[in-house]
Amino acid sequence: MARLINGDSVTEISNEAAEALLSAWNKERHISEINQLHDELFNSILSEYGYASFAELSIWAQEPTNEYYTESNKIKQWYRSTWMEIKEYSETVTESTAVEPQVFINNLPKLVL
Repeated sequence: MARLINGDSVTEISNEAAEALLSAWNKERHISEINQLHDELFNSILSEYGYASFAELSIWAQEPTNEYYTESNKIKQWYRSTWMEIKEYSETVTESTAVEPQVFINNLPKLVL
C-alpha cells in the first residue's frame, strides 16, 4: 500500500494505483525533464570549452577585446535560442504531441563555433 498525501489528508492506495499515478503523463514534469537535460547539455558545453559557469561566460561575453568574446557570445546565443525552443514547445505540447525528453534535446540545433 502507498500513501497519497494531500495537505492534511492521507489516503491509502494500492501500489498499482500509485504506479499509475506516477506514470501518468504530466506536462509540468515533462517540461521539467527537458529543462534538466538542457541544463546538463549546457553544463557539458561549458566544461568542454573551459568555462566554470554561466557567470564566467557572461564576463567574457562583455569584453570585446578578449580572445573569448566571440566564442562566449556564440555559446550564450545557442543557450538563448534553445531555451526559446523549449519555451515555445512547452506552450503547445500535449500528451499526444509530446516527444521523449532525450529525443527533444537530441533534436535541438547543435552549437557551431
